[in-house]
Amino acid sequence: NLVEFWTNLLSILTLYYVIRLQGYNLSFNTIAWMMLSCSAVLSLWGISQIDSFEALRCNTNFTGPFESCAAYALSLALCLPFILYLFRYEKRNRTLLIVVLALTSIMIVLSQSRTVWLTALASVSFLYVCTNALPRSITSAVKWLFPFVFAFLVFLLYYIRPESANGRLLIWFNTLSLWMQHPLFGNGYSTFTRDHMLQQSDYFRTHPDSRFSMIADCISHPFNEYLHLLIQWGIVGLLLFVLLAYILIVVWRKIRNAEYDTIASCLIVIAVFSFFSYPFCYPFTWVVLVYCVAELARRSKEIFT
Repeated sequence: NLVEFWTNLLSILTLYYVIRLQGYNLSFNTIAWMMLSCSAVLSLWGISQIDSFEALRCNTNFTGPFESCAAYALSLALCLPFILYLFRYEKRNRTLLIVVLALTSIMIVLSQSRTVWLTALASVSFLYVCTNALPRSITSAVKWLFPFVFAFLVFLLYYIRPESANGRLLIWFNTLSLWMQHPLFGNGYSTFTRDHMLQQSDYFRTHPDSRFSMIADCISHPFNEYLHLLIQWGIVGLLLFVLLAYILIVVWRKIRNAEYDTIASCLIVIAVFSFFSYPFCYPFTWVVLVYCVAELARRSKEIFT
């Protein structure tokens, strides 16, 4: 997997430096309108996949060109903070903004992706609470109540499809078991695909009566990017990631404005989604992430270093 690793890494670094060198030619407002256009096209594409309202009542998922409804909804969720930025600060084209915002919100709901529902809630809450868009008294109350509401929603979403949730718990358990084999430096790049099925078979060999046996499947990702990072690079890799995340937070707090709040909200979309799925399997996620980091790095030598 060495060739694949360096191909991916060099592609990401190239994208980063292209945006760093050429990104100054595009204003943040222009980027926001480009994201709004993407969201409008994706929303209309999703609507075109709906055969009838009867199909919606039968819980028929539509994916369009995507492999799953979660991938489709994630793309819309990544566009949402930029749409909200324009909705708040753009005084012209209000009708267009309202229509696209409504279409995006409706298609996120109709995607039936529990993870993206939670992701969108966290992102929008950040924008309208942490950025003081609400009255101070309401902001203070929501800040205290949000962790409890968020935990309750996670618990509630678990019971919407418990079989799917139980399957992910089994995958996470097996992933942690694999990580314990090499906890400090990890098992190496792309080793989850190689080792997980063997670990799963060992688990069922020792637990023949497990209730997870009916929902086990052949997978290539642990449905959690943080566990994926941990199993590949161990505690050392996770600490390096935490350091990068800390630097991003420091830079955001140092330069607080509407643009950086929007970027932080977009990063929250990726961060929350990473707990329950695999956003970095989609190129659009990488493009948005690299843009956000490059934009933060414009005024920060810490990120450049």
